[in-house]
Formats: sequence, C-alpha cells, structure tokens
Amino acid sequence: MSTPSHIQLAIHTPLATVQQKAAASAAIARCRKALANRPDVASLHDELATNLAILEQYQEAEAAFLRAIELAPTSGTICAYGELLAKTNRHTEAIDLWQKALIDDSDNRAIYNYLGLAYQETGQLDLALAAHRQMLR
Repeated sequence: MSTPSHIQLAIHTPLATVQQKAAASAAIARCRKALANRPDVASLHDELATNLAILEQYQEAEAAFLRAIELAPTSGTICAYGELLAKTNRHTEAIDLWQKALIDDSDNRAIYNYLGLAYQETGQLDLALAAHRQMLR
C-alpha cells in the first residue's frame, strides 16, 4: 500500500469542524447580503467562495471564485481556486491555472508548492521536483 499524497490527504480529511462549518455558514449569509447591494466587489466573491468550499459546496464556490477572478485577479484568489480544482480531482486544470498565475507572480512560493503537489498527483515527478526546488529558492 502506497503512502497517500498531500492532496489525497486533503481530499479525504474532513474539511471542517462543526464550529468551522457554523462560522462558514454565517460568513456565507453575510457575503450574500453584502453582494445583493455591491455585486461587483471581488473580495466578497472570494470570501463567499472560500466559505462555500469549507461547506464542500464546490460548484457554487467555483462560480464565486471565477467571478472574483473576473473582477480582480489576485494571486490569493487564483491559488484558492486552484486548490478547489485540486480537491475535486481536476489537477490538470489546477496546473494550468497556477502556471498562468506564475506569469504575473513568479516569486510566489505557494504557487510552486501547489504546482509540485499537483504534478506529483498526476505522476509528473520530474516537474514536481522542479516546482518544489523553485519553491525552496
């Protein structure tokens, strides 16, 4: 039996405690209320997406991440969206997203870490090693 990868552990580990889920539900309600009055605020869509992901409402979270990225593409939002893609076994899409993010943020070590894990998950071990080496520079 092989050792599970970091991404596999994240996928199979309960994402949130009861308290975290309650806090996420409250945050979702606040975000939705605020978005009703201010639908073009990227940070609200990002916060909504993050909390929806905590509740494992991935399709709705994806839509919110995409809207946040459309309004204001930040490294943090792009990384979080990539994490969601990886958690839903869409590693190739996550890799493509993170590679594009590196164009504007080539010093972001978190992106290299995410890339390394996703490459490892897809069996691209040479690329995984290269990404992790970049992260450690």
